[in-house]
Amino acid sequence: MRKANEQAVVREKAGYAKRQEQARQAAKALEGGKGNFRLKRVTDLPTYLRHQQERPGAWSDKGFVKDFEKANPEVKVKH
Repeated sequence: MRKANEQAVVREKAGYAKRQEQARQAAKALEGGKGNFRLKRVTDLPTYLRHQQERPGAWSDKGFVKDFEKANPEVKVKH
């Protein structure tokens, strides 16, 4: 099972840059919100789901999100 998971990660990461750019373009219309409705980051769905599967609740953990944004600066939305 570990080998299958590692292969799935390799496949998922192979198209990451293209998917991330598509997600960012789709989110452009959502920029400019205020307060709790302000867009902070854009993550493509396969990446989001992979992290959620590997570590349930990861996206609710502020430490995880901070580390993820540091490792993947392209996800942050600059205002």
